[in-house]
Amino acid sequence: MTQTYRLNGDTRSWQPEITVRQAVTAAGLEGTWFAVALNGAVVPASQWAGTEIPLNGELDIIQPCQGG
Repeated sequence: MTQTYRLNGDTRSWQPEITVRQAVTAAGLEGTWFAVALNGAVVPASQWAGTEIPLNGELDIIQPCQGG
């Protein structure tokens, strides 16, 4: 059975019990140089592996960029 969650506004399908770490890796990102919010609350990098994304959860990955 698959479930859905939203990553930066795009709907994704995944197996139940996906963690924030798995979603970040599936998005092609490595490291901890960005911020992650789950349903509007920041999830510290130290908790990514143990934090499951709930059914229809909203995951936002915020990446820094240079500019001015």
